[in-house]
Formats: sequence, C-alpha cells, structure tokens
Amino acid sequence: MEQKLCLYICSTYYPEVKSIIDSGNFPDVLIKSYPSNCLISSVNKENFNLLVTESRKDFSKTIVLGGSCGHSNKVSPGNQRALEFYDLNYCMELILSNESINYFIGKKYYLISNGWLANYTQHIKNWGFNSEMAKKFFSESTDKILLLDTGITGDYLPQLIALSEYMGLPYEIFPVGLSYCHRLIETLVLQWRIENERNLMSDQIAEISKKTADFSLVFEQMLRLVDFTDETEIVRQVFILLNILFAPQNISYVPVKDNKNGNVIYFHSDVLSASENKNSSFEIEVLNQDEITGIFKVSSVAFVDYIEKYEPMKEVISRMSGLAIANARKFKIISDNEEQLKKNEHELTILNDTKDKFFSIIAHDLRGPIGAFLGTTRLLVEEYDSLTGDEIKRFTGQMMESSNNLFSLLGNLLEWSTMQRGMTDFRPEQFLLLSKIKKCVELIIDPANRKSINITYNIPDNLMSYTDIHMFDTVIRNLISNAVKFTPMGGEIDISASVSDESSILVQIKDTGIGMPAEMISKLFKLNEDISRRGTEGEPSSGLGLLLCKEFVVKNGGKIWVESEVGIGSSFCFTIPYSGLPR
Repeated sequence: MEQKLCLYICSTYYPEVKSIIDSGNFPDVLIKSYPSNCLISSVNKENFNLLVTESRKDFSKTIVLGGSCGHSNKVSPGNQRALEFYDLNYCMELILSNESINYFIGKKYYLISNGWLANYTQHIKNWGFNSEMAKKFFSESTDKILLLDTGITGDYLPQLIALSEYMGLPYEIFPVGLSYCHRLIETLVLQWRIENERNLMSDQIAEISKKTADFSLVFEQMLRLVDFTDETEIVRQVFILLNILFAPQNISYVPVKDNKNGNVIYFHSDVLSASENKNSSFEIEVLNQDEITGIFKVSSVAFVDYIEKYEPMKEVISRMSGLAIANARKFKIISDNEEQLKKNEHELTILNDTKDKFFSIIAHDLRGPIGAFLGTTRLLVEEYDSLTGDEIKRFTGQMMESSNNLFSLLGNLLEWSTMQRGMTDFRPEQFLLLSKIKKCVELIIDPANRKSINITYNIPDNLMSYTDIHMFDTVIRNLISNAVKFTPMGGEIDISASVSDESSILVQIKDTGIGMPAEMISKLFKLNEDISRRGTEGEPSSGLGLLLCKEFVVKNGGKIWVESEVGIGSSFCFTIPYSGLPR
C-alpha cells in the first residue's frame, strides 16, 4: 500500500488546514473533516468511529486532531502505526498557542475563526435559541467576540457583523495568520514521514537479518543507528563498525547537503596519507532515496581480501546509515521548529502585554487629564464674565498643570513606542553629572516649588559619566517627577551620586514621601503589572515612566532598583558607566 497520511480535522478548521495542505509540499497527505458541535455535545460516536475505521483501510496512518468534541469518541487504536489521536485542549490550538487562548478566554472573549464564520448559521442552529435569548445568554459570560483572523481567502466581515448583531456583542479582529498552524501540521507530517522511514528501515533490517545470519554483527550495529538523532553520533557508530570489519589505518566522512560538501570528520587523528594504496582503499556513498547525503572513505585496509568479501555490506551500510542520517537531519528541523514556536509564543505574550499597557494608559491615565482640561476650559469660556481675577488665575493654573501632565505622559508614550519599535538611537558621550542633573531639575522644578519641597544635591563637581545623554535626561526627569508626586508638602528630595566601582556610578534619588509596600515594589518595572496611583496632591501616574527608566538604564549597561518603606519614603537607585574624573 502506498504510504499515505490522513488527517481528520474538525470541520470548523478544515478551511485553514486545507489551505496549508494545498499550498505546501504535502502530496502524501489527505485531510478529511468531521462535523463539529462545540457548545452542547460531542460528535456522534457511532458515526465518528465509522469515519475513522473506513479511513484506516486506505491510509498507512490516520491522525485525528481534536479537542473536547472528540475526547469521548476515541476508538481503540489497535495498531499504533495505523491510528493516532492528537489531543488538544481546544480545537483552536490548531491556530494559536494554548497560553494565548487561555489569556483571551480570561479576558471573557468568545473566540472564533474564519472557518467557524464560514458556517456560523449552522452553529447558531446548534445553539437552539433565538437572538434575544442569545444576547441574554452571552451577556452573562462574554464581553466581546474575537475573530482570530487566519487570513484564508474569503470575505468574512458580513458574517462577523451578523454574528455580532445576533449575540449582541462587539467584535474585534486579531490577525494570527497560518504560521502557527503550518508549523504544527508540518511537524506532524515530518514525524509521520520519519516514522515511516524508521518502520521501513526496521522492516528491511528484519528481512535482511533472516537471509544473512553470517553478517549479524553488521546488522546489530546498524540497528543501533535507529536510536540516535544526532548525525555526528551516527557517523561515529559507522566508524566503529568499519574499523571492526576492515581494520583500516584511516576512515573519514564528508557530509553532503544540497550537493555541497561539509567539513571532513576523521575517525583517527591522522590526516589521510597522499601515498595511500588505492587497492586497499574504497568509498561508500551514503544514500537516502538515491540522494547522496555523505561519503565514507576507508583507507589502507589491513586485510584486502575482506573488501570483496564484505562488498554486499557496503550497500547495506550506505542505505541504512543514509536513512539514519536523513532522520537525524529531520529531527533537527523539528527541534528548530519547536524552538521557533516557543520564541513566537513568547514574543506574542510581550506584544499582548505592550498592547494592554497602551490601552490602559490611553483609557485611564490619558483620558482623565484630558477630561479635566476640557472641563476647566469650558468653565472659563461659559463663566468668564462672572469670575474674579483670582479665580481666573487659579483655573488657568490648573489648565497649565493639566497641560504639563499631558505633555509628560505623551512624551513617555512616544519614547516608549519608539523604544519598542527599535528606533531609539544609542549615542553615549562623556558629560559632567552634577551640571546635567541640575539642568534636568530646572525644567521640572515648578511642581516641587508649589509643594515647597526642598531638593538637595550630594554629587562631586567633577564626577563624569559616559552615557547616552537623552536617555539619562529621561531617567532623571521621570524619577524626580515621581519623587515630587509622592512627597507631601514641605518634604525633601536628595539627589546623590558616587563611584560604585572602577566602571560604574551609583545614582540615588531619595525622598521623604509616602513610600511603598513590598507588594507594590515587586510589581515595579514590569510591563504587565498595574502600579498607577495618585500623588499626594492628586497628581496622575501611569507607571510608564518607570518602564522607560529600566529600558534606558539597561541600554546603558546599568541596573535599577528601589528601596522603600511606607510612611518613611523611597530611594530609587541606578548605575551608569563611570568615565573617570576630568583632567
């Protein structure tokens, strides 16, 4: 029977998988679908078993991919080579990682895909209630419909809009593409192909062993190759066998990939002699499906007669080591794919955290000051004639305060966005620390003056650093602004700097403010933690400035931390490069 793989997929994701199979190199793979009924029950067990049983007659292997709808319908696999169940916690794990799915479910999103939308009317019919009941049902557990857009051909927006109206929920489109699904399908197919080749190799070995008992040593040694997934170790095992059979002076191996020779591997430390006897030397081309994957060269054999005697074994060694080496290379591909999947999941988590942070700032920290600014402006316009000069002065002062807060927040947002996109220039230069810090303080001194906060300096006049000045300015402004926000009227802020070691300077910004509990300290400098709180006079704070501080300090080769006690105050510390004292 021709080696064919059948993939059974839930009908919801059949369009996505079919798109991958049709566009990829999968001539030996066929996909079939079974009907889904995700909300109320699993697939009919009798029909499901019949579908799977019938497919097993025509395919060397059937793999059923499914979530909860298929868990209760498993038929006995019998021959493990013929049937395998690939269990998923959710069917949508075909297109997105389990961690990401749980994240969106935790956000109370109802997750769908393009394939799901293609047959959404049948899903509604399976639910068994009208639109009014659907709105009531889903409003209790769901906040939003999230379309995981796989990018397959078709216009799914009309169906999405219709579903949104039927369920009474807003929708959002989140592009996921097919890369995740493609890697999963490719990995399954690669594993099946490797399994086929392993089975074929095992069958061939068993058949040859029956006919050639005299060469049992060779076959026993070659059988061991099945257990190795590293090409170098496979080559070493073949070296050992060739050394036992022929006792040569030298053995070498040249790997061949894409018709290009790689670096030569030697069994003995001596390089092959140029005056070797050709009559006592031979080569074995390592073949896999008639393609050369490497060449063994055996030189200066001690017993020349053995070359002819073991001639039949050269073909065996060629084919069997070729299969083993090809498998090892494919295992490396699978391993690299798995590593890439993990990397992509990590990057997606960071992107989600970044998006949530932006939305949080825009929805809360930016909206509040803008609302206050608009309210004060409206009051001035409508009540201007009835306001006294002092009142007008007070209101314009509030507007200026709101403008400064907005300007600072927007500046941090812009810096953060630029940093996340990798567009921030890094240009370190040498400068005097004290004068630079004083200039930064002058730009933001007004809030401190209004709260009668005394700022002192404990920094040597000639202390110099080699740091990116723009990043340093941002760090100082944010840390001092924070200290002012959380220090009450009449408090104090001390800015100090000293040489920490021969290569770094320790900068400390210490205040007599309200301090922080240990729980809040543990959340600082983390993107996915909400640490926003009001200052002692109601000043807004998003926590974004501290994230920028960490990014910029680390970029300059330093580290940042905080020491704080509730009711006593806080001390923010960071290190920067030390460039010595000026001459």
